[in-house]
Amino acid sequence: MPLCWEMRLARFVFLSRMISDYEKNVFFSCVQKHLETRGHGLLRRHGGASVKQRMQLDKYAKDAETWLVYARINYDGARVLFMHERALTLCFPAATLGHHALEALIKTALIRAGMTIFDPAKLKRLDPAANLTETDCAWGHELLTLGKLLASKRPDFDLRKNLEFAAFPRETPMDIQTGLAVFDPFFWELRYPQQLKELDGIGPDDVRLLDVLFAEIMPLARA
Repeated sequence: MPLCWEMRLARFVFLSRMISDYEKNVFFSCVQKHLETRGHGLLRRHGGASVKQRMQLDKYAKDAETWLVYARINYDGARVLFMHERALTLCFPAATLGHHALEALIKTALIRAGMTIFDPAKLKRLDPAANLTETDCAWGHELLTLGKLLASKRPDFDLRKNLEFAAFPRETPMDIQTGLAVFDPFFWELRYPQQLKELDGIGPDDVRLLDVLFAEIMPLARA
């Protein structure tokens, strides 16, 4: 019966004095890649013993200012493409950038409201010193879901508020939650060639919807 990697490692530690440093390094490199693949954590070289490293929070997980800068950059990029002379084709990448802008802006507002940008499914791997719970986490790309989370944290953010704009082929009046739902398929279905299932039209005029959504969320991202 073949030895598992852990048993091979134990045997290697026992015999390590019998091989060269070069051979040790090659072996450790192979074992480290294997353990990373299996999710066992990184292998540290402490006398041949393997230890699990706890996941650390990303340095920008609570950095509202950096998220706001990212939102503005993507917003500016989306507007340039939406209003370009070739907007009939460039509106596709413009819409994806618009989604990125709104996602980053909502997450900025969520950070301002005390939340952390972190995947709650990975909490068990997170260093306990982070002192983070599932209710502290904001994650995902669904604008409508993120918008509802923001509304639960900020009562002054009303998803049912009507937006004042006119854009073909959008039907108005349209409230904030409907506007966010318009942009959601732009992320899921326009990044790569695929069959469209949720997308309900797209055009250069969608820049107007992007403008009013961005304007509605921006005060919460600055607070």
